[in-house]
Amino acid sequence: MTPVRGVVEGFYGRPYAPRQRRALLGLLSSLDGSAYLYAPKNDPWHRRLWREPYPKGAWDSLADLFEAGVSRGVDVIFGVSPVAAGPAEAASVRKKLSRAVDAGARGVAVLFDDQIDLADEALAGRHLRLARKAAEGLGVPVTVCPAVYCTELEEQMRGSGYIRLFSRECPDDWNLMWTGRSVVSRRLDGPDLSVPALKRPPAVWDNLLADDYCLRRIYLAPLRGRVPYGCDYFLNPSSIFPVALHAVRELALACGKEVSWPREL
Repeated sequence: MTPVRGVVEGFYGRPYAPRQRRALLGLLSSLDGSAYLYAPKNDPWHRRLWREPYPKGAWDSLADLFEAGVSRGVDVIFGVSPVAAGPAEAASVRKKLSRAVDAGARGVAVLFDDQIDLADEALAGRHLRLARKAAEGLGVPVTVCPAVYCTELEEQMRGSGYIRLFSRECPDDWNLMWTGRSVVSRRLDGPDLSVPALKRPPAVWDNLLADDYCLRRIYLAPLRGRVPYGCDYFLNPSSIFPVALHAVRELALACGKEVSWPREL
C-alpha cells in the first residue's frame, strides 16, 4: 500500500482561506498517496464548539474543500477534536463526522491532543470507546491522535500506561498519529518512530515547520531525508500561508516531485 504523504492543517492560529487550501491541494496532487487532514485548532466548531453544527458559511467552505480534494485526487480527511466529551456524546461526534463523509470527505479523524494534563489507562479506555462509537462503520479510513502523542509526553507522565492501552486496543486498520521523540522532533528516523508501546508504525504528525510554538519566527528548512520510509506522513505547516506554500513544495521535492508555484494565491 502506498504510504500517505500529506498536510495536516493542525496549528493554532487563523485557519487557511478556501482559496489557500485549494492551492495547497494543487501542490499535493502531484504526490502518490496525497492527503489533507483538516484539523485547525482555532476553528471553533472543530474544537471549542465541537458540539455545535457548522453554520452555513463555514460548512460551505468545508464542502468546497471536500469537492476540491475529489477533483484533484487528494484524500481530504475531516477531523473533530471533542474536548471534554463524555461517554454518551459519541453520537454527537458521529453526526459531525457522518455529515462530512456524506459531503465528500475521504477519511475521518478523532483527535485528543492537547486536551488534558494527565493521561492514564482509564482515560485511554474512554477515548477509544468514544472514537470507536463515533467513527466505525462510516466506510472511510479512520485516524486517531491520542492524548499522549510523543515519547516526551509519555516520559513526563512516568509511564502512566495510557499509550500502551490505547495502542493495544486501537483497531489495527486505524492510523495512530505520533510526533516522534518530542512535540517538535529534530529527527524522524528509526529510533524515534520505533516505539514499543505503539505496537505499529505510526502516522507521523510533523510539527517542525509550524510556527505556533515559536511566534515571530518562520522556518524554511528542506524536508529531504525527513519523510520516513514506510510510515504515513503529515506535515503541519506554518499558519502564514506563503510560508506554508513553500513548506508543501519542499515536501513534494522531498518525495521526488518537481512542482511549480501556483499562479494564483
